[in-house]
Amino acid sequence: MNINKDDQTIFENAHHLFNDVGKVVEEPEIFNVNFSFRPDKKWIDTISVQGERFTFLKNTNHAHELTGKLIFDNATKKDIPYTLIALQGNSIANIKMKSGGWKSSIHVISKSDATVEVPVSIQWNPNGAEELTIFPMERTKSMEYQRYDGFNLSLIRLFVQNDKSRTLDPKLVEKQSFQIPANFQEKGLELYPIPSLIDENHKPTKLIPKNNQFYIKNKVAGLHMAPIPYDTRVSLIWIDEDGNTKLVAESIPINKEKETIVPFEKSLVESMNKNGKRQFIMIFSNRNREILADAIALQQKKKMGLTTWQNVIEIYPEDK
Repeated sequence: MNINKDDQTIFENAHHLFNDVGKVVEEPEIFNVNFSFRPDKKWIDTISVQGERFTFLKNTNHAHELTGKLIFDNATKKDIPYTLIALQGNSIANIKMKSGGWKSSIHVISKSDATVEVPVSIQWNPNGAEELTIFPMERTKSMEYQRYDGFNLSLIRLFVQNDKSRTLDPKLVEKQSFQIPANFQEKGLELYPIPSLIDENHKPTKLIPKNNQFYIKNKVAGLHMAPIPYDTRVSLIWIDEDGNTKLVAESIPINKEKETIVPFEKSLVESMNKNGKRQFIMIFSNRNREILADAIALQQKKKMGLTTWQNVIEIYPEDK
């Protein structure tokens, strides 16, 4: 669904998100584009975690819509088109603007040298999953913007409290309570794993630039994740640009200091090869109340920092 002028407010020569962090970064280009979702105040709740505010959404009245603003801050000299997709847990959450009805996605143009604000409602099941994910997908096919390579932290994910009580099972907090060696980087480890796509022989898929787009040499058959200094579990979700989703893997263990390989089922590989749309794999650690338990463990000084993370990597078409 394309957006119309009545559904947005454009602030020309203004950079609301960049101003929040003090300045507009002039280069490189990747730092000149910013995105945020700002829930309406009635949903926002916070807890203090070692002097910082951990923000989450509170839906204890069991509302069926969450409301807020999508904010696009573009300091480049080009308009950038986006497709906005939201998920509740593993499933698409429909989006509605001021005009029009519920849609699985909306299209927004982030105007050059401007901030664009788009008020939206997000369909919500108060008896469903307690996490909201928003994916602002750049729609241009230019390689300049195809940055979903495991290094682009473009997903926004928030814990949404549906129950009246915020009380956690102590076992959830205990699972999030672990120490990370201070010298983990000296061992070649990262705090969050860098994902990469692999072929059926577990070899990295080679990217081929062609006609200002990326292609791959071998078919994607799985995902590799670099080692990290702690144990956790991850879920993988396949999604395409139309908002179709499929749970690829759930609660896959990651063992500390070990590489992780997740092979894709043959049926998924076949469907990906037939799909002519842009496709992605989303990777999530800590689901639902585990997100809150992570913050509580840090609040109780039982870990060095938050270890909830999410990432997205694009599955490029095969070069034929």
